[in-house]
Amino acid sequence: MFKKIKDTITTNYFEYAICFLTASFFLGHAILSFSYIIFLLASVKIVLNNFNLNGFLSNKDLVLPCIFFLLNLLIVVVLGDSIKDVLKIEKIHCLIVFPVIFFSSKNYFQQNPLLFFNIKKTLVLTAFFTFLVSLFYGLFRCFYAETVSNSIYITYNHLAELFGVQPLYLAVFYLIAIVFSIDLSRSKTHHRNTYIVISCILFFGIVLLSSRTGLFLSLIILFVNLLKTKLKLKNKNLFLALVLLFFSCVILTLSIPTLKDRVLKLNENISSYSGASFRTKIWKNSYVVFQESPLFGHGIYLSQEKLIHQYRKTNFRRGYISNLNSHNQYLQTLLDTGLIGLLLMILMLVFPVKDIRNIQLSHLLFTVIILVSLIPESFFLRQYGILFYSFFSCIFFISKKELTLNKTNQNNN
Repeated sequence: MFKKIKDTITTNYFEYAICFLTASFFLGHAILSFSYIIFLLASVKIVLNNFNLNGFLSNKDLVLPCIFFLLNLLIVVVLGDSIKDVLKIEKIHCLIVFPVIFFSSKNYFQQNPLLFFNIKKTLVLTAFFTFLVSLFYGLFRCFYAETVSNSIYITYNHLAELFGVQPLYLAVFYLIAIVFSIDLSRSKTHHRNTYIVISCILFFGIVLLSSRTGLFLSLIILFVNLLKTKLKLKNKNLFLALVLLFFSCVILTLSIPTLKDRVLKLNENISSYSGASFRTKIWKNSYVVFQESPLFGHGIYLSQEKLIHQYRKTNFRRGYISNLNSHNQYLQTLLDTGLIGLLLMILMLVFPVKDIRNIQLSHLLFTVIILVSLIPESFFLRQYGILFYSFFSCIFFISKKELTLNKTNQNNN
């Protein structure tokens, strides 16, 4: 009896830890780190009881991130000057930790199918409520922080600074939340309108963040979902609502100077390294560094020293004063692990969705969002980026396994 109670507490603790980690992506670095540690502790027993090396190695979706991690580790061991250089690799260790944990817990997920729903719901509701808190905080600052109202507090960096999440990452998290919200609206028809409203509000949040990447991906998500549901002009109320939302966002963007400049002056450096010409300058310097070691790169985090040296050679003052990375994950991977690492990373990203006809739409959209988000930012160099990708890629792996299992059971019946 006591053993059953103990096991129940342990498994519930694991479920709560997953949901806490899901919510923490919107709550800042400190809470994210804390929730990650809790999740690791909650996973120890499950891994010890269920991990099987041969079974794990048969799952290529999980093995590829581990190989990418090991390649980074090997290059740093060979090229690093001290143990400190090698220890820096721990910043991406989730690439090997998450696959091991989720492989070991796949039976638990299959026995608790509601857990997938709870993860989606947690992400959607946390995104929704944290955006509202940030928006009201921004409105307060807009009207009361200064003698003259200033709309800058509800846009871009200022909107995101309450919880300390960079705008591009926050926009990506909102995008995934929108994808999940649309999924939930289909599965929970009695709450469909609620989730549609949440999706619209989160899209409004992406507009205020003025992430160009987020805006572009939002249109892709909207277009794909319209095609899938075949709504088009059949549902006039929904169509009118979408048109109204679109024009409201356009009017809002054109009426707020910060948003207008970021959208219309794409090639100018409006704020904090955002201009296209500025990014191009960074990329040109990064490409020069890549050419010095094109096959294996210079090692993750070690390549930054080479890049700063290149900035100094070209007198790119803002580059070396601000210690800028390459602001493009594909280029960053070339600098860190060369062509071998880039090919492996691309394989890691696209292999799980190779069977595009049988893949979940949300999984496919997740992959597209990540692939596009890697263009304007070294996405995996920050804790938010690498943890978010590793966590949800494993969630989709387990979900895909459950979907395959259900189809097999249906065919057998």
